[in-house]
Amino acid sequence: METNEIKFTSDEQAEMAQLNGQYQNLLLEFGELHLRGIQLKREQTNIEEDELDLSETYSDLQKKETDLMSRLQKKYGPGSPDLVNGVYIREEDLKNPR
Repeated sequence: METNEIKFTSDEQAEMAQLNGQYQNLLLEFGELHLRGIQLKREQTNIEEDELDLSETYSDLQKKETDLMSRLQKKYGPGSPDLVNGVYIREEDLKNPR
């Protein structure tokens, strides 16, 4: 009984095994790359959420600053605070320094 099968040489088998191994390594690297991409997307999402939180905090601080300045101006008149010396300098004092 004759067969159509032809046996590969050991060199051919080794070369095919090497190619197969390279494909397997490539697939593994693609998988690792994909997982890194997922991690980066998660990190990006976390950064965006943190940025949103910080933006909201910044807006809250601006509102508190505006409210404080409004109260100080109502109490002392137009002017600005001098945080270094812990005083409020009225606008009229700025125009006419002593």
